[in-house]
Amino acid sequence: MFTSAGIARPNGMGEDSVTLVTSTRAYSLASDLVQMLWPLLDETNGRFIYEYEDGYHALITQQIFPDNYTGIPYRGVIRPTDGLLYLDYIPTSDENGLIYKYRYLKDTILSVAADTFPCTDACFRALVPAGAEFVNRVHKNKFDEAMFKTSVGRAARLLGKPPQRNSYA
Repeated sequence: MFTSAGIARPNGMGEDSVTLVTSTRAYSLASDLVQMLWPLLDETNGRFIYEYEDGYHALITQQIFPDNYTGIPYRGVIRPTDGLLYLDYIPTSDENGLIYKYRYLKDTILSVAADTFPCTDACFRALVPAGAEFVNRVHKNKFDEAMFKTSVGRAARLLGKPPQRNSYA
């Protein structure tokens, strides 16, 4: 629906943390992470981990002897091979247990009843007939393609519009 309207799909925002562990350079991130919002923040000590702007390949090629880089990390990058946070310095026992919070854009997923759609109520209501056509296709082996396309098109037109006001008070 977002693609047909020419609008980028919205992402929610999440917050998580990374706890430094002695001799560990790479850390897993939230599973629903789409984009990291740098920097990471150690709220206890006021330290930051900023993004390594030149990327992962530049970081590993600039550190000829990577095991020599130990201590408080200052920069990090998301490793493209496995999606882990890769730090420029390897934490020692002095840094063990430091907690860095980070914020990120997360994928919009509807998984529990309390989740809300990333569109207005009018847009959602326009999608109901399209959903009904999917049910008809699965259970009745019957599908009205024109109704489906009309519903998705109506929803896509409503997607980019701001919601109407209920009141001007």
